[in-house]
Amino acid sequence: MYKKEPLPALRLVNADDDVHGVAVELIEPVTDVLHEAAPSTGQPFTIVLHSEPIADVVVTMTVSDPTVGAVQPPRYTFTPNNWDTKATFVVYVTHYILHN
Repeated sequence: MYKKEPLPALRLVNADDDVHGVAVELIEPVTDVLHEAAPSTGQPFTIVLHSEPIADVVVTMTVSDPTVGAVQPPRYTFTPNNWDTKATFVVYVTHYILHN
């Protein structure tokens, strides 16, 4: 009410057209497969969010067998301030075995 007069009903529409998700992109693929003979060679890739989050989004990288590979950095946090900036990760071979 305003000055004892009823206000007309308002029709509100949420025009939020954000789409959730992430984009993953290889940076200049090194080879089809990382090889243990070149342990210093890594495969970089980026991750970026499709829309601004309402809270921090923590991305944690793991490998199925940490004795043979690793991802750096192992963790990255997207925030409402950096959600549209690509975060770069690198997969490395960490173990070298000579096969006779």
